[in-house]
Amino acid sequence: MVAINYSIILAFLSIYYPIIQNDEGKILSIILILVARMPCKNYTISTTDPSLVDYCRLGRGSHLRVVFSFIGKGMRTIVYIDGFNFYYGRLKITSYKWLDLFKLFDEQLIGTIAPESELLTVKFFTADIKAKFSTLGKTSETAQKIYHNALLAYTGNVEIIKGYYSVERSKPLRYKTPPDKSDTVEAWKLEEKQTDVNMALSLYHDVVTNSCDQVVICTNDTDLVPALKLIKEHHEHIKIGSIIPRPKLSSRPASQSIVDLSDWSRRYITDSELAVCQLPDTVLKPNGRGVYRKPDHWNASLEESFPTIDN
Repeated sequence: MVAINYSIILAFLSIYYPIIQNDEGKILSIILILVARMPCKNYTISTTDPSLVDYCRLGRGSHLRVVFSFIGKGMRTIVYIDGFNFYYGRLKITSYKWLDLFKLFDEQLIGTIAPESELLTVKFFTADIKAKFSTLGKTSETAQKIYHNALLAYTGNVEIIKGYYSVERSKPLRYKTPPDKSDTVEAWKLEEKQTDVNMALSLYHDVVTNSCDQVVICTNDTDLVPALKLIKEHHEHIKIGSIIPRPKLSSRPASQSIVDLSDWSRRYITDSELAVCQLPDTVLKPNGRGVYRKPDHWNASLEESFPTIDN
């Protein structure tokens, strides 16, 4: 066994780094820094060189992914999140809605299951809520907009693809046994549109255009099963991962059809994983003028910010 003297590594870098003039040398340096970041070793890196600061941003940024590719981590991966399913399956009754999606999937989920993965992008499929069908009305609508803006401003590796909600009057059958077709009630029908189609098309498009080597879906909705079957049948080289948005001890079963089509599957997301992947309470706006601030009521659980059919 070879003992590594971490202080010598860092002392060497403090002398060597300022004279590095090419990317290859910088990559070698950051590999050594990563070795020095092994558990149970305490140290401090101090530098005014902005490129080194950029190279040392753990968890995000293209430079670190270049390093991982250099040392053998490079299965290009894209995540597809069903926002509606993710919210109701995992976030609705928690205080973890101010979530850094890229960090969650990169560091807490995919990174621990398929460490050879290189997460390129997280695609978040959702729709703008309608205030009149939300528990807190305009407050919920505004909170969602603030979150979307903060997520895009803070994380350059997240895309938000939006469908829409349709609202119409309907006359469903009154609940009774046996059903009586003549006994109906008037009710609002609130339905999210285009999310499933957008997810399926984006998923298949990324596969056929060779934009990834692995796709990871986060949903418990079987509407995506036909697209997964096509990928399995016609693109066998593509790996499929699935993460079911549910608590570890949930009584709601994971979709077996999704699990069966996956090369690997994770059937839960824990509270602790959500807790360590929160955005900062304030996120600087892209123009540098002002901040996006976490909504106060998101600090409490049991608050609904997606549409519900309330009177």
